[in-house]
Amino acid sequence: MNKNQSIKVLNSTNSINLVHQNIQGLMNKDLEVDLFLNCNNIDILCLTEHWLKSHQLMFNFSNHQIGSSFNRIDALRGGSLILINNNLKYKERKDIVCLSVERSIEIACIELEQFIILCVQAPFWIV
Repeated sequence: MNKNQSIKVLNSTNSINLVHQNIQGLMNKDLEVDLFLNCNNIDILCLTEHWLKSHQLMFNFSNHQIGSSFNRIDALRGGSLILINNNLKYKERKDIVCLSVERSIEIACIELEQFIILCVQAPFWIV
């Protein structure tokens, strides 16, 4: 994985290591992603362009789970996904995920105690 963006959020008691990556297809990259997450101490990984259907989102990451996802039904590619460390308490914000429109804005969203994390795939078309 390259060209990732990492943000360290600090406050008096907590820190979160958050990374975004346009993965351009997650199929057969799960071992690489798991290694990346663990070697870099990533708490939350936001992935866009995962290109998977909902039935393909079955992974066995050692320390992370899928917190939220949007998967295209009709069109190919696209999608957004949030992986979160198993030790973090969160809830999926389905009220925000349901605002997704395939090929227009594709949202995965979780809420932590102090933060709401959005992972948005929003393709731009030149007409």
